[in-house]
Amino acid sequence: MLIIAILGLLILIYGLRQKNRPAVKGVFMVIGILLLIFAAIVATPMGTEAMSHMFH
Repeated sequence: MLIIAILGLLILIYGLRQKNRPAVKGVFMVIGILLLIFAAIVATPMGTEAMSHMFH
């Protein structure tokens, strides 16, 4: 969970630094935000249970 959150944050920061490539900026920002949301969901007990049922 912590690794996913750090990876999402790094991708989000990389996306924010793209000044002359707006398409790349948007894609990296969306991927980073989705990874942060996924990490937040997995951090809760209910989210962990839901994820274990999804991949079981």
